[in-house]
Amino acid sequence: MKLLYLITVFTLLSQIASAQELFEVNKTYQSNRHSYSITVPKSFEQSDANRANIDLKFVDKFGSSIMVNVTPRQDQEYGITAHDYTEDLFENSIRQFSPNYDIVRSEKIIISGQKAFIVESKGSHPDLRTMECHLFYNDKAYVITNIAPTTRYSRYRNLFHKVITSLDLMK
Repeated sequence: MKLLYLITVFTLLSQIASAQELFEVNKTYQSNRHSYSITVPKSFEQSDANRANIDLKFVDKFGSSIMVNVTPRQDQEYGITAHDYTEDLFENSIRQFSPNYDIVRSEKIIISGQKAFIVESKGSHPDLRTMECHLFYNDKAYVITNIAPTTRYSRYRNLFHKVITSLDLMK
């Protein structure tokens, strides 16, 4: 009986360790087009980016994704930093296209020496939650978008934050 109990405990502990290992942030990718790198969990595989401004895209087997969008900075963006963004600005502009869009949380932080704005939202799609990070560097605007199914988002939240803060703008 004790042996069966020990085997069961050992099996459960090894499964928990394997699951945690999948969510470790430990693969660093460098962009071939822009001067930055980002670190993602090994459970995410690099995927083809189907849109012109998506520089790097990663997906996992549970339907979650990580994308890095890099665009030329627009003229009006040179007079601001990402810390000038507000929840109201985001909600009002996005609700024009997605009426159920709602910001759950926002944060102003420094990433790779640059002011950044992180927004967690729901409502753009009924089954998905999103964490986005916006920042400017030189003549580029960077948006890191992390998407997970709503039912799994709480498991991904800290991981997505680690991915965002791993961004290294090579100066």
